[in-house]
Amino acid sequence: MNYFDSPQAGVLKRLFAMLYDALLVMALWLVASALLLPFSGDVKGEQYNPLITVYLLIVTYLFFHWFWTHGGQTLGMRAWKIKLVHVDSKAIDWKITLLRFVTGMPAWILIIIASLGVTGNELGVIELSSRTIFISGLVWLLIDNWPNSWRDRLSHTRVILLNQRPR
Repeated sequence: MNYFDSPQAGVLKRLFAMLYDALLVMALWLVASALLLPFSGDVKGEQYNPLITVYLLIVTYLFFHWFWTHGGQTLGMRAWKIKLVHVDSKAIDWKITLLRFVTGMPAWILIIIASLGVTGNELGVIELSSRTIFISGLVWLLIDNWPNSWRDRLSHTRVILLNQRPR
């Protein structure tokens, strides 16, 4: 089947699926963090450890990688009947999932910054980079004739509606 002819998932369905998945990822972070407790010793929670951040990023990537390579749907995507597919009907592999994950991170950083209400020069370069990439992605959607985001184009994927007739 050529998925390029399948109807594209709308922005609202994608956002709701992302909300579902964000809740699942937070639960996963709790479990992943709990697995570290026996190794943490008597360290107080106020100390920042960049290795834990890297560990949680890897756990998050593995979550999305597993779902995208095993059926093309996370649990949120299943609930909203949308699916990630390769435009040439090829299997989704680790290169595609890594590219989608990395290119999606700046937008997520911006969403997290906005939800925390961080303003001013507190985050500097990260905030500026996130906004620049987020805005450039929106502009791309407005001026490009391809009906998907720039990360879809870079990874040659689409997020399609299931149980819909092709155009």
